[in-house]
Amino acid sequence: MPLEVNEKSMPLAIIISFFLNGLGMAYAGNILKGVGYFIGSIILSLIISSIFNEFLTFIINLIVWIIGLVLTYQEVNEVNQQKRMLLMNSMNKN
Repeated sequence: MPLEVNEKSMPLAIIISFFLNGLGMAYAGNILKGVGYFIGSIILSLIISSIFNEFLTFIINLIVWIIGLVLTYQEVNEVNQQKRMLLMNSMNKN
């Protein structure tokens, strides 16, 4: 009886994080980290927009957005790798 690995979709996670920074991590399964990053990036954006000019605000927000995409990529890879390892372990036991 073949077992399936229900991996998280990398493209879907990246698209979610592209539009809602960090929530791709929540889709991958780390809800606290994803929602925390999303809320944190909004709060950070509000704080830096009141301190810096428009250009610096844009640059900092861009960096935070890119970091969110990279963290989402890493989170999905980690979750999918864990699922593959569980599948291989369960197959080895049979």
